[in-house]
Amino acid sequence: FYTLWMPFARPEGGWIGESCTGMIDGIFLEKGDEKGGSDGWKLLVNIFKWLAESGQKAGFGGYSPEAFAKIPKPESASVPLWLRGWREENKAKPFKVLIGARSSFSDGKGSIMEFARAAKKAGYSILVMTETFEKFEPRRWSKFVDECKRASDREIVVLPGLDIPDVYQNRYLLFGQREFPADFMLNEDKKEMKETQYLILGFGTHFSAIHRPTTTPMVHQLYKFFSGIVVYTYREGKLVDDGMLAYQWHVNNTSQPIPLVVHEVYSPSEVETAAKSGHQLYVFADTLENAVWYFRAGIQHFWESPALFLVTSGPMIWTLTGSRIVVEGDTPIVDVQLICNYYPERRWRPKEKRVVLDFHLPPSHLRQCFVYVQDEKGRTAISPPIRLGPTARYTWRCSDRQNFFGFAVNYTGTYLPDVDIFILVFGTDEGKSLWPHKFGPKRGENLAPLLEFPYASPIVHITDAFIDQRYWRALWEEVAFDAKPSQGTSRSRVYEAHVRYYDFGISEEYREKDLKRLMMIKEVRIRLRMPIVPVDNVFPIFTRVSQKPVYGYFDSESGREVEGRLDEGFIDLPVGGYADDLIALSPGIRVNAAGEVGFAPPKWSNGPLPVGTEWFARYVKIPKEQLKELLGYMGFGSKKPYELKIHRGKLRSIAYAGYLEAERFGVFGEVIEAAKEMPYPIPLFIEGINYNWEAAVWREDGSLENFGVFEGIGLARLDLTKKGKFYAGNVIIADNPELRLSVLHWDRDRIFFEANNPTEKDIETLVETPQEISDRYHLRARIKVPAGSSVRLEFRK
Repeated sequence: FYTLWMPFARPEGGWIGESCTGMIDGIFLEKGDEKGGSDGWKLLVNIFKWLAESGQKAGFGGYSPEAFAKIPKPESASVPLWLRGWREENKAKPFKVLIGARSSFSDGKGSIMEFARAAKKAGYSILVMTETFEKFEPRRWSKFVDECKRASDREIVVLPGLDIPDVYQNRYLLFGQREFPADFMLNEDKKEMKETQYLILGFGTHFSAIHRPTTTPMVHQLYKFFSGIVVYTYREGKLVDDGMLAYQWHVNNTSQPIPLVVHEVYSPSEVETAAKSGHQLYVFADTLENAVWYFRAGIQHFWESPALFLVTSGPMIWTLTGSRIVVEGDTPIVDVQLICNYYPERRWRPKEKRVVLDFHLPPSHLRQCFVYVQDEKGRTAISPPIRLGPTARYTWRCSDRQNFFGFAVNYTGTYLPDVDIFILVFGTDEGKSLWPHKFGPKRGENLAPLLEFPYASPIVHITDAFIDQRYWRALWEEVAFDAKPSQGTSRSRVYEAHVRYYDFGISEEYREKDLKRLMMIKEVRIRLRMPIVPVDNVFPIFTRVSQKPVYGYFDSESGREVEGRLDEGFIDLPVGGYADDLIALSPGIRVNAAGEVGFAPPKWSNGPLPVGTEWFARYVKIPKEQLKELLGYMGFGSKKPYELKIHRGKLRSIAYAGYLEAERFGVFGEVIEAAKEMPYPIPLFIEGINYNWEAAVWREDGSLENFGVFEGIGLARLDLTKKGKFYAGNVIIADNPELRLSVLHWDRDRIFFEANNPTEKDIETLVETPQEISDRYHLRARIKVPAGSSVRLEFRK
């Protein structure tokens, strides 16, 4: 890509953007290596000629605007009905899939034809051979592919595939491909995959999957280059690997994993047991031919929500959309859950063989969900992911599952913008930054920050990084960035840390191009994993500013602004104090003249600091040229450019964001004096908001902006350039906090809302809307919602 896009580039350090290309400099096109020139140009021209000449013979070519205008325009093909979402009216049929067969081509018994006959007899329509890679002879690959083709007919299709380990003994499935892994992808003895990045892009139309996620070494946060995750692995009819936790994590972190089931069968005689045991995999289509076409195309399913795959041991899901679920079984369905980010957003306990379940979720934030079903016999079903709700921007992982878009950090296991922790310890360099030996030769002390993306909404995107793993072999260029395989890790030894970025979308430029991630609130939590003796006047260090920084703060006792330059020593910043471009949003942040930012070393002389010693900091970095202006907007200094009055609830503080405490699930206040201008709506962190009930900010002009709740805190925003009353909190509440409440319609004359009771008991409760919302119908009524069901209710004047 870079060779053709930037053919004469001489990148500094060998890096172009996210890829370490080395020197390009026309070497391929014409210069060649030290032995002589290159015929790269000639090769490309000949390729184009070859394509053009054969096309010309077939009647192509000779373009002109006049000739093109005379060509009849064909009608656009329509999307087949079965591909238009997961709806039972689309008439798609479930085709049963067996993944996991090993024949005599590797360490199993029996021929491909014998496996195909056994699978057909057991009710399967698609058979995926996953030969054990270490036991497979590469010279037999073509024969293997041919035998899979010969064993296929109108009733069953056999796909070739491999169960392949990487160099860390993690296992992957690769199937549907026509090519055997090339030597350059493998380790020296050709028994393991070294360059796992080729799993997703190196084989054409195929499917790659994470196999045995719970019984292999890799932490699931580092999985890359896959389309599916094996949720359940069976051997001899028994569950031997439960990958449900790995599957959930990737559902919740924009990976769109396709759920799979594997039955590891080593002879045709084991197929019948597999067909009758545990969970099975189904793919939906109108014909077997289309089912196989759809099934093989792993990466192409990434943007489907949901993809047409189902894992089940009994119940069938016939419809799955953003507002309806249809489930059916041969025995009563007793539990249906819409699980979003580990939480049952909706739950039903129908006790019927067929159920049609409609639901409505508040349009507050992104919910990354899947459906879980259980019937009376304890048999369960797992759906693929379905994404519901709004975000501020494009918020997906790359379809090859290697990087993430729309958040503060893109690549997991690499670096953290503006955060680099230093904890100096005798006996190891681990802790001397995240990458103390970035380029070697020493290995084993570089750290792997694991990313998570727990929340996204139109108001804020949150990025988490957990520093608790170290690479025991990898160096920087083996990890960063584009098209690099996952590397093995083990537990960090010196400390663990949690870094969080709150991105309120104030500037896309800051998020994409400024490594300091300006205007994002950052939180750093550090916890020791070993006894340590603190050193120097700042310990631990978590970020840096310019040397000899200008500092300042407002002295509330004297009522004066204090300013200076830190030529030596250190300063402990109060909340609102600044040094260079950093503003402290929590107490206890220390900056020294070298520009190191961290904490005051604990006053401790009773041996080393004990394991479990913790530190916490919250701060923001801003454009230095806007420092004075932004300090006022952020609530610091002698006078704010706005005035708030709270009538219900409490305003604890304003420190860039407003930190509020709700009273009876809401805050009612007034902008007494509006700011003449404001570069951003002020972020709000509101304690005491119920996640289960719809929440919004209401203004006197009638506007209503939904917001979500994360970790018990409502994350909202308020435009302080608008004068007048406001309400921020749950807009519909109940006496029972377990009840799920969402509003479908609400105006001056009526309210129409949905209530879901996820519990096993009937709920009778008072439901009401805030009296302060004066331009909409005020609800105050007792309702009853049967156990495990939803009701939709309308009240009018």
